[in-house]
Amino acid sequence: MVTPPSAHLGMNEPAHRPGVATTVPIIGGLGLLGLGGAIVAATAPGLVAWDAVGAIGGRWLFLVGLCLLVGASFVGTVIYPEPRTSLLWLSAGAWVAGATGLVLVLLALLDSPLNVPLWRVAVLRAIPLLAAGVLIAVESRAPRPSVRGMAAIGIAAAAAMLADVGTAHIAASAEAGEAHPEHMETFVHWLHVVAVGTWVGGLAALLVSVGGLRRDQVGPAVRRFSKSAGIGIALVAVTGLLRAAQELGPLDNLLTTDFGRILVAKSVLLGVLAVLGAGQRLLGVPAASERLGPLRWIGRTELSVAGVVILLAAALVNVPSPE
Repeated sequence: MVTPPSAHLGMNEPAHRPGVATTVPIIGGLGLLGLGGAIVAATAPGLVAWDAVGAIGGRWLFLVGLCLLVGASFVGTVIYPEPRTSLLWLSAGAWVAGATGLVLVLLALLDSPLNVPLWRVAVLRAIPLLAAGVLIAVESRAPRPSVRGMAAIGIAAAAAMLADVGTAHIAASAEAGEAHPEHMETFVHWLHVVAVGTWVGGLAALLVSVGGLRRDQVGPAVRRFSKSAGIGIALVAVTGLLRAAQELGPLDNLLTTDFGRILVAKSVLLGVLAVLGAGQRLLGVPAASERLGPLRWIGRTELSVAGVVILLAAALVNVPSPE
């Protein structure tokens, strides 16, 4: 007998709560969608469930799209003296990715039992995402994006993150037989996801748009982002540790369970990101005023590693936590 993993909490670990046991192999996980339960298939072990593949891909696109929207808004309103048009185009692409991911997520849910009604899943996530799309369309009609408009886009994306996280915690509480989710857990997880958006999404936004700045603006902007990225990394680390401590249990589980081994792989890659960040501070940031080469190639490497970290976070949904 295996107990299916429960609701996924986005960029970090799933909120595994006691669930209904089943004897069929777990192939994928609706936990990826923050809805509790699991995609199960009465097929031979090792076969790929394509609905699970679609759910994983959809979830990844949805989260990446939201992170890029938050990152573009953050860079345009906090890092730069004024938003760049390239940030608006990045926001448009991010919105398409997020909307596509949401559609894939909902398609994967059509024939699956849920702890939360499908209409609620769709509406809570879609409304803020649609609002972001409308704001992007409005800003695209102006000669240049405005600070107010870019800030509103970021707020809408952060609201979509909150809807995603909140639905996940509601589903996990329902599966555990609890009337309401823990609001502090919801807030900590939402802060974790927003921090990823400002850090990883912000880095992507910086790399896309920094070449359009005047030479005298490049150095100060890169230094401001470097300082903010340090804060973002610290928030991601602290909130991630809080989530891991809740799910992992005894330290022995790090090496004796699949959940722990995936968590170790994530931690190793986060260490790689820390090393790359240090290299960026030593090489990319000081040189940015004269040349952008070091900043760009280190930054692209950081984004590639971060993408794998997010993929590993999604893989954790398919593995019951030790707790």
